[in-house]
Formats: sequence, C-alpha cells, structure tokens
Amino acid sequence: MSALVRIARRVEPEFFQWVLMILGKGSVSGVARDLGLSGSTFDERLKRYADKGGLHRTLYSLVAVRRKGLGAKSVEGFNELFLGHQKSGENDESDILRRVLDGLEALNPSNFQSMVRELIELVQEYLPDA
Repeated sequence: MSALVRIARRVEPEFFQWVLMILGKGSVSGVARDLGLSGSTFDERLKRYADKGGLHRTLYSLVAVRRKGLGAKSVEGFNELFLGHQKSGENDESDILRRVLDGLEALNPSNFQSMVRELIELVQEYLPDA
C-alpha cells in the first residue's frame, strides 16, 4: 500500500482533499475561492484540523511551507518529459529518510514535543518489532 493511501486513511477526507488542492494550486485563498468560502473561514477550518495534532498537523505544515516557500506560484501540469528525468523504484527507506529529514527541518520550540512523537511513530511504522 502506498504511503499516500496510508496517510489518506488516517485523516478526514475533506482535510486531505483541501491539503492536496492547496499544494496543487499554490494558494490557500485561491482554494477558498474555489470552494466558495472566505479566506478567513477556510483558514480557520484548516487550523481546526491541524489542532488535532499528529498527521493533521504535519499535513498542515506542508501548507505553511507551500505558503512561505513558494508563495502563489502555480504547479505545472502533467508533463510526459518530466517522467523520464525521475528516479524510478525508490524504496521505502528513501521515503522514510526524506520524511524524517523534513520533520527535523520543521522542528521549532512550539512544535518540538508533538513533532518528536510524530517522528517516532513514523519510524516505528517501518521498523519490525518496534
């Protein structure tokens, strides 16, 4: 089962859809408009999901990274040439290491305890007998 499916099963479908929409569109306000909501209402709903902690908070942090790091740039649509430049057959170890590194980079004083718990859970999923 892919990591994306495992993540989708652990959060509310609405929240997961919103996160994917934001990552694709590159704009929280743009997605709010698409959904017919005011920006503040939509942002508040996202924060309520993030307040549940765990995976919800991690997914919400992806939105924050998208907001801060890339701004409102749109994501390029599917490009067949792009596939030819991608690595194929990456294993779970590469994925878990990438996710752990992302989590470590996102650590700050306000999220330290919850992120450490989340990183431990993440690693335990991939270790036998952990």
